[in-house]
Amino acid sequence: MWTDGHGIRLPVSRISGSAGSAHCGRQSAHFLRLDGREYVRDPEGVLGRDGLLRAPYRGNVRMPAAAHDTGYHHRGRRLWSTDDRNTAYVRASHGMEAWPRAKEDAGCD
Repeated sequence: MWTDGHGIRLPVSRISGSAGSAHCGRQSAHFLRLDGREYVRDPEGVLGRDGLLRAPYRGNVRMPAAAHDTGYHHRGRRLWSTDDRNTAYVRASHGMEAWPRAKEDAGCD
């Protein structure tokens, strides 16, 4: 469960995350759904090969000057966003990652 800056659980209808499915070869990816948008952590590029991302995933990036802390956190990760909402910036203990938006539902059936 993601929580806000006060430690209050956020509804999964607002924000949720899940690992990619192994049966379609996407287990290395992680999905974040936020306010109807889907963002993807794709360090092995499994979704990029299929053209499902608006931009590539980037690990170890600098925080954009325009980013603001949403106050949301989950298991040591903090979520940052910019006004264009095309990328979710996730700060973890190892640094900042840029999770791009998916072009469409990037999950598999």
